[in-house]
Amino acid sequence: MKPRGFTLIELLIVVAIIGILAAIAVPNFLNAQIRAKIARTMSDIRTITNATEMLHLDKNLWLIDGNDCDGTPQCCQDGEFFGKTSLQANIKMVAGQGDMRFNGQIYKPLTTPIPYLSSIPVDPFANGLFYSYEDYDCSNKSGGWGLLDAVGPDGDSGDWHRSMGPAAYSATNGVASNGDIWYIWEFRKGGGTEYFEQFYKAGWSTN
Repeated sequence: MKPRGFTLIELLIVVAIIGILAAIAVPNFLNAQIRAKIARTMSDIRTITNATEMLHLDKNLWLIDGNDCDGTPQCCQDGEFFGKTSLQANIKMVAGQGDMRFNGQIYKPLTTPIPYLSSIPVDPFANGLFYSYEDYDCSNKSGGWGLLDAVGPDGDSGDWHRSMGPAAYSATNGVASNGDIWYIWEFRKGGGTEYFEQFYKAGWSTN
């Protein structure tokens, strides 16, 4: 007897079934990757926030973003910028977001001389960029709040900025929807409270 092979129709059916399965599986796989990065982002931000709180308990100092230097050590960073810039990470910035807010010097007090953090986490959505940090005025003097921010699935940074609304990421709008992921906490009443309230209402997590 002659061996029987597959017919063209049978092969086409198999290819079609594989294509259907791939069309179902690939988006689910990509969504699972995004969800995993979101979970890591939230965990990193909580870790940094906890370390920041411990620093404040020990030294009565908050983190500073370096944009409000007045010549005093409480409000000025003591080294050159280190880490990636948004241009190097190919991250688009919206509104008034500046590279200074990604500076590794912001987090240096959390790693030296006392290691509140073993290392500085990087934003998984931002190609090796440190998480963005903003404090309103100098947080150790007149500032009222601090904000830790991640790029989020939309791939741009600065959606937290008050000129943007602000636009907080929400998975209910779609796993890869617009907006940043942030955490904000208040240092003292009256320090930019009107802006703090905007973030408080829109952000995913506050205290």
